[in-house]
Amino acid sequence: MTIFLTGNCKETAQDLDPKRLNRQIQECCWLIGMVEGTGKWKNHPCNFMYKDHIDWVKKYRDCLVAYKNKDYELCERLSNEADLIKPHFICDELIINFKRRLYTKDPEFYAKWKDLGKSEINYYFVDGHWLKYENGKKEIIIL
Repeated sequence: MTIFLTGNCKETAQDLDPKRLNRQIQECCWLIGMVEGTGKWKNHPCNFMYKDHIDWVKKYRDCLVAYKNKDYELCERLSNEADLIKPHFICDELIINFKRRLYTKDPEFYAKWKDLGKSEINYYFVDGHWLKYENGKKEIIIL
Protein backbone atom coordinates (compact mmCIF):
# COMPACT_ATOMS: atom_id res chain seq x y z
CA MET A 1 0.00 0.00 0.00
CA THR A 2 1.23 3.46 -0.84
CA ILE A 3 0.04 6.89 -1.84
CA PHE A 4 1.24 7.72 -5.36
CA LEU A 5 1.84 11.34 -6.34
CA THR A 6 3.02 12.59 -9.71
CA GLY A 7 2.70 16.27 -8.79
CA ASN A 8 -0.04 17.95 -6.82
CA CYS A 9 -3.30 16.10 -6.14
CA LYS A 10 -5.03 17.33 -9.30
CA GLU A 11 -2.05 16.46 -11.50
CA THR A 12 -1.94 13.01 -9.96
CA ALA A 13 -5.65 12.47 -10.60
CA GLN A 14 -5.10 13.43 -14.24
CA ASP A 15 -2.04 11.18 -14.59
CA LEU A 16 -3.38 7.97 -13.06
CA ASP A 17 -4.94 5.27 -15.21
CA PRO A 18 -8.53 4.40 -14.20
CA LYS A 19 -7.47 1.23 -12.36
CA ARG A 20 -4.91 3.05 -10.23
CA LEU A 21 -7.18 6.04 -9.69
CA ASN A 22 -9.75 3.70 -8.15
CA ARG A 23 -7.04 1.90 -6.20
CA GLN A 24 -5.66 5.15 -4.79
CA ILE A 25 -9.12 6.14 -3.59
CA GLN A 26 -9.48 2.72 -1.96
CA GLU A 27 -6.03 2.86 -0.36
CA CYS A 28 -6.73 6.34 1.03
CA CYS A 29 -9.91 4.95 2.61
CA TRP A 30 -7.92 2.06 4.10
CA LEU A 31 -5.28 4.46 5.40
CA ILE A 32 -7.90 6.72 6.96
CA GLY A 33 -9.45 3.64 8.57
CA MET A 34 -6.09 2.54 9.96
CA VAL A 35 -5.37 5.95 11.46
CA GLU A 36 -8.88 6.15 12.90
CA GLY A 37 -8.51 2.66 14.39
CA THR A 38 -10.86 0.73 12.11
CA GLY A 39 -8.31 -0.62 9.63
CA LYS A 40 -6.58 -3.96 9.66
CA TRP A 41 -2.99 -3.02 8.66
CA LYS A 42 -2.10 -1.03 11.75
CA ASN A 43 1.63 -1.79 11.48
CA HIS A 44 2.02 -0.88 7.81
CA PRO A 45 4.67 1.84 7.34
CA CYS A 46 2.22 3.89 5.28
CA ASN A 47 0.05 4.15 8.40
CA PHE A 48 2.93 5.60 10.39
CA MET A 49 3.95 7.86 7.51
CA TYR A 50 0.57 9.57 7.25
CA LYS A 51 -0.86 9.27 10.77
CA ASP A 52 -0.14 12.93 11.51
CA HIS A 53 -1.26 14.01 8.03
CA ILE A 54 -4.67 12.38 7.77
CA ASP A 55 -6.37 15.68 6.88
CA TRP A 56 -4.13 15.84 3.81
CA VAL A 57 -4.96 12.21 2.93
CA LYS A 58 -8.67 13.04 3.11
CA LYS A 59 -8.21 16.06 0.80
CA TYR A 60 -6.19 13.91 -1.61
CA ARG A 61 -8.86 11.20 -1.61
CA ASP A 62 -11.66 13.72 -2.07
CA CYS A 63 -9.76 15.36 -4.93
CA LEU A 64 -9.37 11.98 -6.66
CA VAL A 65 -13.08 11.23 -6.18
CA ALA A 66 -14.04 14.64 -7.57
CA TYR A 67 -11.87 14.03 -10.63
CA LYS A 68 -13.32 10.55 -11.12
CA ASN A 69 -16.80 12.10 -10.94
CA LYS A 70 -15.75 14.72 -13.51
CA ASP A 71 -16.23 17.58 -11.02
CA TYR A 72 -13.06 19.35 -12.15
CA GLU A 73 -13.82 22.59 -10.32
CA LEU A 74 -14.09 20.76 -6.98
CA CYS A 75 -10.99 18.74 -7.88
CA GLU A 76 -9.02 21.96 -8.42
CA ARG A 77 -10.26 23.49 -5.15
CA LEU A 78 -9.45 20.38 -3.11
CA SER A 79 -6.02 20.12 -4.70
CA ASN A 80 -5.27 23.73 -3.77
CA GLU A 81 -6.46 23.09 -0.21
CA ALA A 82 -4.31 19.96 0.00
CA ASP A 83 -1.25 21.92 -1.14
CA LEU A 84 -1.61 24.12 1.94
CA ILE A 85 -1.28 21.15 4.31
CA LYS A 86 0.97 18.85 2.24
CA PRO A 87 3.28 16.71 4.41
CA HIS A 88 6.86 18.00 4.51
CA PHE A 89 8.32 14.71 3.31
CA ILE A 90 6.59 14.85 -0.06
CA CYS A 91 9.51 16.03 -2.15
CA ASP A 92 10.66 15.91 -5.77
CA GLU A 93 12.77 12.80 -5.20
CA LEU A 94 9.80 10.92 -3.76
CA ILE A 95 7.57 12.00 -6.64
CA ILE A 96 10.18 10.83 -9.16
CA ASN A 97 10.24 7.43 -7.47
CA PHE A 98 6.44 7.26 -7.61
CA LYS A 99 6.64 7.87 -11.35
CA ARG A 100 9.21 5.07 -11.65
CA ARG A 101 6.92 2.75 -9.70
CA LEU A 102 3.97 3.62 -11.94
CA TYR A 103 6.07 3.08 -15.07
CA THR A 104 7.13 -0.30 -13.67
CA LYS A 105 3.50 -1.27 -13.06
CA ASP A 106 2.28 -0.27 -16.54
CA PRO A 107 5.04 0.71 -19.00
CA GLU A 108 2.58 1.25 -21.83
CA PHE A 109 0.24 3.65 -20.02
CA TYR A 110 3.05 5.48 -18.20
CA ALA A 111 5.47 5.55 -21.16
CA LYS A 112 6.05 9.30 -20.66
CA TRP A 113 8.19 8.37 -17.64
CA LYS A 114 10.25 5.74 -19.45
CA ASP A 115 13.42 7.84 -19.16
CA LEU A 116 13.16 7.67 -15.35
CA GLY A 117 13.51 3.89 -15.51
CA LYS A 118 11.79 1.22 -13.48
CA SER A 119 11.84 0.70 -9.73
CA GLU A 120 10.73 -1.99 -7.31
CA ILE A 121 11.50 0.26 -4.34
CA ASN A 122 8.95 1.84 -2.02
CA TYR A 123 9.97 4.62 0.36
CA TYR A 124 8.21 5.54 3.59
CA PHE A 125 9.08 8.39 5.96
CA VAL A 126 8.61 7.09 9.51
CA ASP A 127 9.78 8.64 12.78
CA GLY A 128 12.16 11.02 11.03
CA HIS A 129 13.80 8.33 8.92
CA TRP A 130 13.35 7.08 5.39
CA LEU A 131 12.55 3.40 5.13
CA LYS A 132 13.36 1.69 1.87
CA TYR A 133 11.55 -1.50 0.93
CA GLU A 134 12.91 -3.49 -1.99
CA ASN A 135 11.37 -6.86 -2.72
CA GLY A 136 9.88 -6.86 0.79
CA LYS A 137 13.20 -6.26 2.53
CA LYS A 138 13.41 -3.16 4.76
CA GLU A 139 16.40 -0.87 5.04
CA ILE A 140 16.57 2.29 7.16
CA ILE A 141 18.14 5.25 5.41
CA ILE A 142 19.53 8.00 7.61
CA LEU A 143 19.80 11.38 5.90
